[in-house]
Amino acid sequence: MSAEASNYTKQTVIPSLQQWLDPTSPYTMQGLIPTTLALASCAAAWLVLPRVLRRLHKYVEEGPTTSLLGKSEKHPYEMSMWAALEDPTRLFLTLVAFSQLGALVAPTTVVSHLELAWRGGLLLSGLWFLHRWKSVFFSRLLVGKASSKEELERYLVLDKVSSIGIIVLGAMALAEASGVPLQSVLTVGGIGGIATAFAARDVLGNALSGIILQFIKPFSVGDYITAGNIDGQIVKMGLHSTTLLNTDKIPMMVPNSFFSSQVIVNKSRCPKQAIKSRIYIRCSDIDKVPVITDEVVELLKTHPKILSEQDSPLCYLSKTAPTHLELTFSCDIQSLNKREVLALEQELLVRAAEVVRKSGAALGAPA
Repeated sequence: MSAEASNYTKQTVIPSLQQWLDPTSPYTMQGLIPTTLALASCAAAWLVLPRVLRRLHKYVEEGPTTSLLGKSEKHPYEMSMWAALEDPTRLFLTLVAFSQLGALVAPTTVVSHLELAWRGGLLLSGLWFLHRWKSVFFSRLLVGKASSKEELERYLVLDKVSSIGIIVLGAMALAEASGVPLQSVLTVGGIGGIATAFAARDVLGNALSGIILQFIKPFSVGDYITAGNIDGQIVKMGLHSTTLLNTDKIPMMVPNSFFSSQVIVNKSRCPKQAIKSRIYIRCSDIDKVPVITDEVVELLKTHPKILSEQDSPLCYLSKTAPTHLELTFSCDIQSLNKREVLALEQELLVRAAEVVRKSGAALGAPA
């Protein structure tokens, strides 16, 4: 048995190995060398590439280019462009290696699609890299920085818009790489696009208005606004619509395009607010009006929550009627929420009524 095995080895195995190892043999040129190169490139993509990219990152962060560019802030490898490049490059090199092996196994089937597979793989890897680098870029903007609520919302909108842009560009490039003429698709879809445009007009209008609102910032989450017949507190701002709570605490979803045609009054951004109230006294107490108005003005000036300015506070006789006299007082206060404003207005009315009583007059009532 050993003699037969020895003869088989000498007559079959050894000649085959010599044929494979012979550099001039077609088996070596067409089989062994491409297979070895494919496996080596795949192994390098997974074992060597990460080390190379980390060395490049270290050189960029600590090398002489740092002082030349004036860079003082350092970022870890995980938040660098090199980390975003690592996995997409691995994907592409692995695809190239295995497609090359597939071409050796089934040359007639795979070779005809090899170029298309490589172009598609390169495109997908590039899109993946752009998406990862975009995420890393926005993360670097936010990490270690005390961002305001407005800046955070703006970054989130930019993140969404850039993601949509990458998807659209990727779809167009993938169509071209797959051999689908983009111009023909646009021409054929032109007729259907007209109908789609009418249907999508409102959606696109709301989205564009949402982007504009995020940049010009007429209001932010938590602000109390008035726009047309809409009055309430901003709860959520999105690309398509904005959610508010009205005075009855009922949520309202308003399309963003509504705000582009309305005058927006942001009550929360007013540095001060005005209070204007009225009290009524009897017509027979008209001689006490100067005393009452002076006392009310003095009361308003000494109140800690009321701002004393050149033309404020005021108290004056605003109307005479057969049954009563109308006294109006107004003042400016620092910006407060609605509950605090109502409480302050109530306090001022009570104290003004006390001034009327102490002056010897009496409150009247309109007819």
